Amino acid sequence: MTRNVPRRAEEVIAGGSIYWVIKGFIRARQRILAIEQVTDEEARKRCAFVLDHELVPTQIRSMRAFQGWRYFEPAQVPADAPGGIKSPEHAEIPDSMAAELRNLGLL
Repeated sequence: MTRNVPRRAEEVIAGGSIYWVIKGFIRARQRILAIEQVTDEEARKRCAFVLDHELVPTQIRSMRAFQGWRYFEPAQVPADAPGGIKSPEHAEIPDSMAAELRNLGLL
């Protein structure tokens, strides 16, 4: 839940996702199914997201923590990870190293 409805709410609902930043890396996304106006326990209007239950692992990308909205342009969207967060052949590589190698185009 958040205070304000996103300015580009229609775009977000039409296939948008929330990307989860965990320990400095984007690791997964969840599709946004709907955005609803709700009232909290103190009778203040809020914006609630209805999210798909499925978490989709993405290719790990470094991302500093932030507060508020960030919109990705289509070319910036992290790709879904093939076979999970790391493919089996890279299962021994620590997440931070895998992300750095991916940023360098080596993985």
